[in-house]
Amino acid sequence: MEVKPGYKQTDVGVIPEVWESTTVRGIASSVRNAIVGGPFGSDLVSTDYVDGGVPVIRGQNMSAPWISGPFVFVTPKKARSLKANLAHPGDIIFTQRGTLGQVSLVPEKPFPSYLVSQSQMKLSVNQEAANSLFCYYVFTSEEQQEFIRGGTIQTGVPHINLGILRDIPIQRPSLPEQYAIAEALSDVDALLSALDRLIVKKRDLKQAAMQQLLAGQARLPGFEAKWEVKRLGDVAEIVSGGTPKTTEPSFWNGGIKWCTPTDITGCQSKYLAATERTISRLGLNSSGAQLLPAGALLLCSRATIGEVKIASCELCTNQGFKSLVCHGDV
Repeated sequence: MEVKPGYKQTDVGVIPEVWESTTVRGIASSVRNAIVGGPFGSDLVSTDYVDGGVPVIRGQNMSAPWISGPFVFVTPKKARSLKANLAHPGDIIFTQRGTLGQVSLVPEKPFPSYLVSQSQMKLSVNQEAANSLFCYYVFTSEEQQEFIRGGTIQTGVPHINLGILRDIPIQRPSLPEQYAIAEALSDVDALLSALDRLIVKKRDLKQAAMQQLLAGQARLPGFEAKWEVKRLGDVAEIVSGGTPKTTEPSFWNGGIKWCTPTDITGCQSKYLAATERTISRLGLNSSGAQLLPAGALLLCSRATIGEVKIASCELCTNQGFKSLVCHGDV
């Protein structure tokens, strides 16, 4: 691959010529235990947990970007006995086993120190060489996540170890540029958080409007007639689904879309237009599946009960549905 002028190819990829390529080992603090995992299994067990004291960082505390509660705690005495496994503000925490790729920062407040659990690893950054927030963004980038996944040890529970972590390559601009990049990305995070809060607020407003309009508590202008109450079976045909014999190749990979609850939960729109699997006309005729028209309501009756989508094209479903084909006057 041709590298454009002003850039160079390195272990971490193509970066500006003025940047350095190093490893996690190269940005670690010189203090003892700058890169360390959690205690040995028998050194920290559930009976060590108390109501307050020094918080323990576990998988459920790995938030973006900051470590957050709720926590379990150990006594200060217990924490001192495991001081090699303590993390402090500015340290970077990695998941060692379990949900690999999780990365979080230890915040300045409200605790002065934390104990790293057996499933996490800690990196104390040399603040004269690297900015912790910049490193956090690097480690959460898709390229760095690929390095972590590529080094995963698959024996037993998938995991990485301290040796793998130490050798992960990382780009290193000048310290002022690291701070500038971290600040810019932090501003983007703040904007996204504000948008998320706005979306939640709008969703709550929509839900409140739905409750009032669908219950007739509020009426739209121009509508005053009384509402009727009818049974669902009086206004729609309720259709079940079916599954063709899976060992018969001629029943599958035809031209008829065949919907399962997984298709419903994987669809972000309220309209379902595609399915993972299809069946043939022979498969349809051999099973309890029935063709549903566009506009049918696909209501999950098993697994993710209550999930619903609108079919945007003709399709059929498996037996995990009670689909509704509304009558013409509805």
